[in-house]
Amino acid sequence: MEFEKHNESKKKIANFHVKLTQLLDAGLTKRGMSVRVKLKRDLAKKLGREYINSLEISSTGTIVCDGQEFDKPSPLTGKINGSSCNGWEYIEIKKDGCWVRLEELRAIWRTTKN
Repeated sequence: MEFEKHNESKKKIANFHVKLTQLLDAGLTKRGMSVRVKLKRDLAKKLGREYINSLEISSTGTIVCDGQEFDKPSPLTGKINGSSCNGWEYIEIKKDGCWVRLEELRAIWRTTKN
């Protein structure tokens, strides 16, 4: 019975919607970290580049783009790409000199919540 409760709890965490501010609270991101958003193929070809750079983590853990604050990644990637896409896959944070996809940081966050 205890094992079933533990598995049920793990499933809830795996499906739990994580906010960007939770990554900051956990120390996985920090204010001022560089952020880049991958462009969809057609838009990247049109603009002649693969990423939108020059974004960063705010003091509250969100990402600000064109004056709008985003606590969830998918609305940000949708705004930049002009159509919906999985922000956890399209956004990268520069951490310790390397670009890391948000989905990797989210996975780390989830393992700390088990």
